[in-house]
Amino acid sequence: MNNNLLLKISESLDSDRLDLSELAAEINHIISKHELSEQLELNGKINKQQLNRLFSVLNLVDMDPSVKEHITWNYFKNKCDETDTTYINEELLEEIIANYMENQYLGLESVIIDALKTDRIQLNQILNLEKIFFSKAFIKESVAYKYREIVRNGGILDKEQVATLLKYRAYTSLEFAIEQHAVSKDGLNEIHKPNNHENDRRLREKLFYKAQKLYSLSDNRGD
Repeated sequence: MNNNLLLKISESLDSDRLDLSELAAEINHIISKHELSEQLELNGKINKQQLNRLFSVLNLVDMDPSVKEHITWNYFKNKCDETDTTYINEELLEEIIANYMENQYLGLESVIIDALKTDRIQLNQILNLEKIFFSKAFIKESVAYKYREIVRNGGILDKEQVATLLKYRAYTSLEFAIEQHAVSKDGLNEIHKPNNHENDRRLREKLFYKAQKLYSLSDNRGD
């Protein structure tokens, strides 16, 4: 990227002589002289402290929406990564949701989806999230998360739940349930050996053999 842009932006963000409105005005002056392609590279070049200061004036800065989305995504991703608790705290989650409701940045939905994939959302927060996010990717991860919670709490996935996981291609969650011996016999019967031309053949084949092994164990125990 243009090193001159990075240097000027970095100097402004590091300066303690500027209040927020002055900082925004200075950034606007600098940004106006540079192409969108250069602005897009800025997000990956500034450090976390500079990123935090830039985010604090983002609503006052005249950047392209795509640049603002990159910065916003990076800001909240860092916040989530820095959280040292099992779950993302309620205050941070509400801040992400509020920003999404205001700006509709898809990058923020990806932050939520990543949190679901890594089990960093609490079950009681899912209902609220389901009123806000509606993409196929979110629905898949929301369903998969709830079914993993059933397994973690000692429950057993039934035929319909297994079929749902297969429909969403949530193979990792289904594999987790099988490994925990948390799938009913009817559910195991839903897992068929794929033919050579099916999508995800290797993953489905791996699931099939694990399911067959669990089915055999169940027969031996007389379940």
